[in-house]
Amino acid sequence: MKCEVIVVGGGIGGLTVAALLAARGVDVALFERQSQVGGCVAKFEHLGQSFDPTFGLFAGWEAGGVWDRIFAQLPVAPAKVTKLSPNFVVRLPNGKDVTVSSNREALQQSVANSFPD
Repeated sequence: MKCEVIVVGGGIGGLTVAALLAARGVDVALFERQSQVGGCVAKFEHLGQSFDPTFGLFAGWEAGGVWDRIFAQLPVAPAKVTKLSPNFVVRLPNGKDVTVSSNREALQQSVANSFPD
């Protein structure tokens, strides 16, 4: 197999680089050791439950953000996104929930409520 560039790793960074190079006409091969691509943002299963930890994709979707700039260079449309409020909830081992919000004051209050000390 002949190609101009080999990208090692099918995480979000490797996929992005491979897509941008391919869009510029570069012959790219992508190698991933896992059975699926996505790296730390790939869906995984544990104890019979399915998790979709796409935390790394929550930021950068604003107008002019990183994803706008990347998709402007690709022959595909960006995914449709909806801003969530709160962004997500983290359940601590003690059963308390920390509500994670893009509103700094709300996030600080949530953390203070969960960790009063």
